Amino acid sequence: MRILVVEDDQATAAALTTLLRNCSYAVETTTDGESAADMVEAFDYDLLLLDVKLPKLDGITLCRQLRNQGYAMPILLLTGNDNSHEKAVGLDAGADDYVVKPFDLEELEARIRALLRRGQLHTTPILEWAGIELDPSSTQVNYGNQPLSLTPKEYALLELLMRNPRRVFSCGMLLEHLWIYQDMPGEEAVRTHIKGLRHKLRDATAPPDVIETVYGIGYRLKPLSELKTINAQALTLKNAQSPSQQNAGGAILENQAKTIATIWQRYQPRISNQVQVIEQASSALTANPGLIDPTLQQKAEQETHTLAGSLGMFGMQKGTELARNIEQILKMPRPLATEHIQELQQAVDHLRQTVDHSAHASLEQATASSATVPSLLVIDADQQWVLDLTAQATHWDWHLQAVADLEAAYRVLMQDPPQVILIDPDVGQNKNQTLAFVEQVNRQIPRIPVLFLGNPDSLHSRLEVVRLGGKVYLEKPIAPIQILHAVDEVLQQAQAMTAKVMIVDDDDQILQMLPPLLEPWGFKVNTLADPRLFWQTLVTIAPDLLILDVEMPYVSGMELCQVVRNDPYWHNLPILFLTAHTEAAIVNQIFVAGADDFVSKPVVGPELVVRLVNRLERMQLSQQLWKVDTLTKADKRQPAMFRLEQMIKQAQGLQQPLCIALVKISNLRQINYDHDLATGDAVLRHVGRQLCQGCGEEDVVTRWSGNEFLIGLYGVSQAEAEQHLQHLCEGYRHETPDQPVLIKIKMGVVQYPEAGATLSTLYKAVDQNAVTLTHLPRSEGESYVGLANDR
Repeated sequence: MRILVVEDDQATAAALTTLLRNCSYAVETTTDGESAADMVEAFDYDLLLLDVKLPKLDGITLCRQLRNQGYAMPILLLTGNDNSHEKAVGLDAGADDYVVKPFDLEELEARIRALLRRGQLHTTPILEWAGIELDPSSTQVNYGNQPLSLTPKEYALLELLMRNPRRVFSCGMLLEHLWIYQDMPGEEAVRTHIKGLRHKLRDATAPPDVIETVYGIGYRLKPLSELKTINAQALTLKNAQSPSQQNAGGAILENQAKTIATIWQRYQPRISNQVQVIEQASSALTANPGLIDPTLQQKAEQETHTLAGSLGMFGMQKGTELARNIEQILKMPRPLATEHIQELQQAVDHLRQTVDHSAHASLEQATASSATVPSLLVIDADQQWVLDLTAQATHWDWHLQAVADLEAAYRVLMQDPPQVILIDPDVGQNKNQTLAFVEQVNRQIPRIPVLFLGNPDSLHSRLEVVRLGGKVYLEKPIAPIQILHAVDEVLQQAQAMTAKVMIVDDDDQILQMLPPLLEPWGFKVNTLADPRLFWQTLVTIAPDLLILDVEMPYVSGMELCQVVRNDPYWHNLPILFLTAHTEAAIVNQIFVAGADDFVSKPVVGPELVVRLVNRLERMQLSQQLWKVDTLTKADKRQPAMFRLEQMIKQAQGLQQPLCIALVKISNLRQINYDHDLATGDAVLRHVGRQLCQGCGEEDVVTRWSGNEFLIGLYGVSQAEAEQHLQHLCEGYRHETPDQPVLIKIKMGVVQYPEAGATLSTLYKAVDQNAVTLTHLPRSEGESYVGLANDR
């Protein structure tokens, strides 16, 4: 959850930020209403904490302005005036709640959870909104007594909106929720499904514009004056969600704190030496305010800059402030004034005390932390079977906790989230209770794999498990040893990293700190301390995202960023900067160099994770648009050329067969002339998607030109490739076309290296050898496609 704190009092803002970040929220702050309006326009926030009295634009006016613009996130107003009239004005302006200073932090936290919970998923037997009824168990949708016939994507879209009736979804968010990465289309697909769903709801006489477009943001269900109350059981489940989600994030932060304590012990001697360099510079300036050795001056400035970025990561916010203050004094013109000398001495003394005190406290924390073992939560009422499983688990060094009902399972999830859950689907009083619990588990961060243990004849339960993302469905009866083997395999899969991040920074503390912060959230982290080895490391690792430091020896981060942006293959790689600089000039230079984002040191784990996830989501969408032809789903020509050339090199090095095939719709121009361009596009869509579905992941299918598809088939002979493609082309015919369209296909296949040694020569050879297919039904080389069935 992402929260924006708008507060001009620094002490209050700092207290709020610390509280919320400890609760695993991603927090950003600003001090005036105008900048807050700009930030809300640029970023998506789940909640706003808004002070009433703000410079430039007051909180009441800002709140009213945001509501008039269609923003629907919860807004919590903060004020020092306990006046009923002012409260009423704030609520009338669109605020969701109101808190008077000085406020109790625990109460404030509870109010924030309550506001956020209103926008979270809740599970009911039947979802209802404005007379629309959606039954998740049967995937049936009705308005009144009239059933609605929806496509799978239309159903998934409506279900997502009805489970989040207060939430606005952008096209990108809907793509992420409803499509897997390999099949992710462009944003026009979302708009098409929204349009189709609206038409079907309108035809069923549902309220007009029940799916509302929030200008500049996305889509949501239109707020209505009346909404049927869900049953008490669903409310109970809903209220049980937020504490467990909060505890899941808290467990991550607790583990991170232990890891940080261990790393601190490793690097504390070096940090002490850094402080010693600063002490030497302070002593030199005390002895002679107008003179200091230039080498010592430069070294001291470098050490203070490094400490300003790293101490806060170890929980020493005071140390960060002291280091920044020292850095500013060291950069003052000589000679230093007497008051500045005294301020420098005091700051250096306090910095030494802060570091030494934190070293002692961190040692106690690191000693107290113990090695963790994998944890498994078993939810099953069969006590004897659970005892047998528990006995077997002790030989695997597993920590197993067993409960007999969902109420106890919720408590465990809130207090000590496990790494894996094994559940009997029949443990709940009814199926909806079990499914609600599984949905709750699926929203934990990090994700907790769920294994089901049920009866072998329960097909409907298996389908529900698949829909909810269950990892394994085990059949009773089963031996405990088989259970543990399955659990271990799922855990290994769950620990697999989902995105590769490369970090380049000359500060070893940063390189040691960031991996344990990022890896629990699904990132595989590679670090590099010497920027001179950047290029060969980049090519070897092939990261999904790059993190750079600004100031490094030999090569700066901004220079590395420009090198990446100038390369035709890597220029789209997302780049994020870590820097202790907050000056506007430096930030501007970072973005001019080509950065996508930057995070100020000291780094806060949840904030960095949110930035990385957001950037990767945008990267996936942009890469999809750059690499894939949205009409046919085949690769675009430019990125496919690189892959095809790599296949040629691989075939040459490993002495493996490689075939290049060409499939051409030879009468596409005539189809466009006889019918229309939309018909021609339908033919292209049908042929391209048939080829993509029929080829493997290791193959390359690219739309080479307007009516041509070039295909790379690795590891097969020419005869095998010809037989496979002819079989695919035979699938173009629909049995009962409403509007039959004649398609003429030409196809050719050549083999490397007999037909050529380069991609250019292979294409010329296959183009010359392409012939009209002779094995299609109907007349020679002809196939029919039914457009009504294809759309």
